[in-house]
Amino acid sequence: MVRAYKIPSQQDPDWPALAALASLLSGGPSARLSQHLLIEHELAIYADCDALPFREPGLFRIAVGGTVGTSVNALDQAIDNVIGSLATHPISAQEMEKVRSATETNFWLELETAEGKAEALGHYQATQGDFSALFQTANALAKVTATDLTRVASTYLTKQKKTTISCGRTPLTGD
Repeated sequence: MVRAYKIPSQQDPDWPALAALASLLSGGPSARLSQHLLIEHELAIYADCDALPFREPGLFRIAVGGTVGTSVNALDQAIDNVIGSLATHPISAQEMEKVRSATETNFWLELETAEGKAEALGHYQATQGDFSALFQTANALAKVTATDLTRVASTYLTKQKKTTISCGRTPLTGD
């Protein structure tokens, strides 16, 4: 199952917070979607999120692979619950530090090789008209706060703005 929400372009001031929100939700085994779907309720075998970096308005993508016997509706409701819980279960300082570290580490890891550097510089030149925007994005990612994450989740990840695509049967089967 894939769910997408329309989000602003990578040039928008909210984009770094959306990139960090993806990390909060699926950036490892202790991330919120991973904990809820994979560990606590065993509804899925993977959960992955991205704030896709486009020049024009883009997408916040959530991809989830359900376990055998799990319905798309159950996955859909579980994702809604996790996103909704951001308003009622604040992001702790420790969780925010982990999110910030993971987001920044992933950003810089992409620049480890000459190919990665060339790809990133070309991407920022093509999408933002200025290769040096790469470094502005790095600074913006470092400044994202827990309040920013809650705000962008409640602004962009709403039930009214979601599109869900499922492949296969409901409920998912082993066939």
